[in-house]
Amino acid sequence: MLQRTRKVAGDCDDGPCPAIHETNQPPVMAVQGYIPSPGDAAAMGLPAGEAVVLVPRSLLDGYAAGR
Repeated sequence: MLQRTRKVAGDCDDGPCPAIHETNQPPVMAVQGYIPSPGDAAAMGLPAGEAVVLVPRSLLDGYAAGR
């Protein structure tokens, strides 16, 4: 079973805020974010059975830069 093991990026300690987590399966990262409305997801052209979360670009840029 996939489990998050450690938060590696994010601006708050815990709770409903965008963050990036390591998991117990090292090649897999978990991104915590906000689910878009069904209309926005459809407008993005997501195939059935797939989902997306929205996170601030600054979160990903900070993680990539090692901050």
